[in-house]
Amino acid sequence: MHRFRTTAVFLILNAAAFIAGLYLVINDPLFEGMMAYASAFRIIKQNYVEPITSEDLFQGSIENVEDGLDPFTGYIPPRSYQYYAEESQGQFSGIGVEITVRDGLLTVVSPIAGSPADRAGLKAGDQVTMIGDIDASTLNPNEAIDLIRGQAGTTVELRIKRPGLDEQFNVKIERASVKLNSVEYSGMVNSIGYIRLTNFALNSIDEMIAAMESLKMMGMKGLVLDLRGNPGGFLEIAVAITGLFLPDNAMIVSTGGRSFTEEFELRNFFEGSYQEIPMAVLVNRGSASASEILSGALQDHDRAVIIGDTTFGKGLVQNITPLPQGGAFRLTVSKYYLPSGRIIQKFSDMEWSENLVKTEPEAETVYRTTGGRKVFGGGGVVPDIIDDDEDPSLLESVLLVGGYYFDFGVEYFQKHGNGFSLPLDQEVLDSFKGFVDSRGLHIPGEIENAFNEFLQDAEEINPEFSDKPVVSSIKSKLESIEDESWDENREDIIENLSLTLSNLAYSNNEIYEKYYLRYDPVIREAVALLSDREEYRRVLEAED
Repeated sequence: MHRFRTTAVFLILNAAAFIAGLYLVINDPLFEGMMAYASAFRIIKQNYVEPITSEDLFQGSIENVEDGLDPFTGYIPPRSYQYYAEESQGQFSGIGVEITVRDGLLTVVSPIAGSPADRAGLKAGDQVTMIGDIDASTLNPNEAIDLIRGQAGTTVELRIKRPGLDEQFNVKIERASVKLNSVEYSGMVNSIGYIRLTNFALNSIDEMIAAMESLKMMGMKGLVLDLRGNPGGFLEIAVAITGLFLPDNAMIVSTGGRSFTEEFELRNFFEGSYQEIPMAVLVNRGSASASEILSGALQDHDRAVIIGDTTFGKGLVQNITPLPQGGAFRLTVSKYYLPSGRIIQKFSDMEWSENLVKTEPEAETVYRTTGGRKVFGGGGVVPDIIDDDEDPSLLESVLLVGGYYFDFGVEYFQKHGNGFSLPLDQEVLDSFKGFVDSRGLHIPGEIENAFNEFLQDAEEINPEFSDKPVVSSIKSKLESIEDESWDENREDIIENLSLTLSNLAYSNNEIYEKYYLRYDPVIREAVALLSDREEYRRVLEAED
């Protein structure tokens, strides 16, 4: 009887707890919002004018969750998440080719060395017209990539349109596991080592150690680490690579967020093997996140001279949580701080940054490195030696975005073979200008626009006004102004054209050995600095 009463009391208490919990849930604004969402979801699913799948409806609604938050928070669709998961491992299954879109068709930029696409003979400029029995021109790029990629061991048949050939041809390629190297190149310039690190994937630390050991055996006396265009990756990998150059227990980065689980310090957990090697780290506006942790931490410890342009300014940390539907949700959970205490997140000119509590000091606040040098936070990592990435002119932008360099390169090698020499001579530059002119490219300036407006008004009064000699004279002068624009941009055009032709003609290693290490002005500046130890030490000394 006693046991029965005890059980009854237990059940009553549990029931009371359940009712109380249910009451709290029902009155929770989040629960009310979920109920409203479910009702709207059901109404749309049942009554929308056209059938709509639950998957499409869910994806469309969850993508809007990020509105009003920061641009790094958001939904990752299943296929994109699959690609992310594969590539973060340093490999993926497919044919191994970098592609773009030209004239509405998928166009090969370059096959990855040693990949199935490379072995099958695909070349830069090849255009994919059919994927199996599907017309490639009817697909958007993502749909086409989905069809080309697939499990290792399976095959895909592509129909190729190659410049210079009248007939298209088919090529059947067996997909395989394609390795993505984080260390794109490592080599020596005189006695100075050079490493280009393109991202921070799981295989990056092993590749970095292998590259460093190889350069060390070759007698490396200084290191240029190139992080330009490196968008980041795994925080832990960035910390491990940074630790290669720092003493044991050196602070590398700390984080702070709402949850105590997001507040921690990451210190070097081993004695770095390369602490004594003089270093220069190259950065630009495309160096972000993990790249900023590495470059900023080395700067704060006076361990390397940072050269280039101010970095992107991404000082926010994201967690990626897989969702049951196969996608994932990426959520900003904390901010990270460099050893000096500065945050490098760039808040200015970003409307979404109003959602972040900006308790950090302004960008002008002075912080100090280990040796007492001044550094600043709140706007990316500012290099010790500034080499600005100037915004491209209108002419440069049109030439780049319009694909004129690439298209000219394909046509040039079709006519001349791969034989060309650097630096480019005037004959090649003239050929490029003739090619651009033949495409009808015309860049109007402010003066020409104003003149055309004036001419239009004048012709309304006198239709024969444009036939006057003075008008012809002005038009010829405007044409000469456009030629001057080519002259003003000559060096930048030569640089872009040289890089494009090198990418089309050379293997990956040859591009660095024949172009970058010889002609890239920032690399040459870094090598010169590391070769002058007195100047190197002077840069790292604190000002009085």
